[in-house]
Amino acid sequence: MISDIIKYGGSPLALVDFLKGTMRYRWMGQTYLTVMHWFDRGLEGMRGPILRGSAWHYRGMVSASIQQIVRMFCSDKKIHGGAESEQWKKNIAHNETVSGSIFYPFRGQVTDIPLEMIPYFVTCHVNNHTVLNYIDAAQSIGLPADPCPMCQAEYGLFVLDDYPDFAPTMVTSNEACDGSVATSVLQDWFLNRPLYAMPQPMRYDDPLVQEHCQKEIEGCWKFIEEHYGAKFDWDVFVKHINLQNEQYAFEHEKWDVAANTPYYPINGVAQALYRIFYSQYGCQPIWHEVDGHVKKLMHKTVANKIETLPKTRHRAIAWSCAPLYYSNWCTWAYNCWGINCVINMDSLMFDQYIRTDTYEHALEDLSWYNEKAPMRAMAVGGHEHIFQLWEYMERFNCDMVIMYDQLQCKGMQGVHGMFEDEFRKRDIHAIWVPHALPDKRTVSRKEIRKIISDYMYTVMREEPLDPTLVDFEDGNSW
Repeated sequence: MISDIIKYGGSPLALVDFLKGTMRYRWMGQTYLTVMHWFDRGLEGMRGPILRGSAWHYRGMVSASIQQIVRMFCSDKKIHGGAESEQWKKNIAHNETVSGSIFYPFRGQVTDIPLEMIPYFVTCHVNNHTVLNYIDAAQSIGLPADPCPMCQAEYGLFVLDDYPDFAPTMVTSNEACDGSVATSVLQDWFLNRPLYAMPQPMRYDDPLVQEHCQKEIEGCWKFIEEHYGAKFDWDVFVKHINLQNEQYAFEHEKWDVAANTPYYPINGVAQALYRIFYSQYGCQPIWHEVDGHVKKLMHKTVANKIETLPKTRHRAIAWSCAPLYYSNWCTWAYNCWGINCVINMDSLMFDQYIRTDTYEHALEDLSWYNEKAPMRAMAVGGHEHIFQLWEYMERFNCDMVIMYDQLQCKGMQGVHGMFEDEFRKRDIHAIWVPHALPDKRTVSRKEIRKIISDYMYTVMREEPLDPTLVDFEDGNSW
């Protein structure tokens, strides 16, 4: 990790900025000093190839996190006496939900850095206490408590002035839902600098909206050209899209192994987080390094027919928006009940190959790609998309659904009854897991475990593989 700080910062002096940022920002000290615990939770009970494959995914996420942290801190006016460095002038900030693929034509001229990914999104998974402070801060100024806690936490960072000032402009989006629009409005007020809002339609598959979506992307490119003096570079764009397509092809190879064999060397939490992370942050060398190691490992595991999760009783698919404060519940479910979470809904996002034969084809596919972002496509993109669950259950040979019930998501609450009807009609075992996205106070991790255990006892009539894991107290742990 220290070598990453020096590598991405360009010199050992980056350690000084890293230390300054750790002292300046609450989320930095609370979250990233506990990062080894993040590894530990995500790898619980893993042995052999699946331990190595999952660990490589975590290594990639940590390396990319350090890259973003170093880029922010080395340019941050707040820890450099208000000075606008040359790198500050070349950085562009964007929502974590604006995919890095949007900025490919300007790579090398402009450095794109997701603003909330490090202070908010990753913190939920590493330390479930960190974001609570920002949710409370958002509500303390009179904003309502009922919208999505994700949006609350993101603008709570601004209420408390706990975000780095590393770029002269900002690009925002309304993804995952229109609750994010409020976040963008508040960010615009607090930042008080040029901001480009790039909305995406709710019913994104309507052909009438595609031309509009493409114009929004081109408007973003024009915004970058005007404010940075950068020029659209088709060759650079194609280079990074082709690299992204390579990742896409390998992702499908991974899905094929996960769906059709017991030899898949990556657990559910590592696969889902890595997929979201590399899709949102965009093409980076670390992803290809990790994929190279994982590909060799996976081919060897399949060739030698090594069963990676031998205690599997049920193959589950996790559907809808996940509890960010408990992304590692599936390691517990496997060790306690033999529930193998084969795939997550978020793992299946950005399922779009991008053509590069013509500008028109590339723009069309890029708009489709960004509309298939996490939660946008299936959670709020129309009931026909959220009901793709049935085909994915069949594709991945799953006999059980872990149905996430995000209590403050108005979109998902609207289809709750429809899912209940379909589960009964199809005779599908589905465990409803209520949660509040990043806020563990609404439904605790212990409550989630109890809900799953109660279902396994009363409906499935099964006994735990390890009774000592059924009930334990972890409310104060990271």
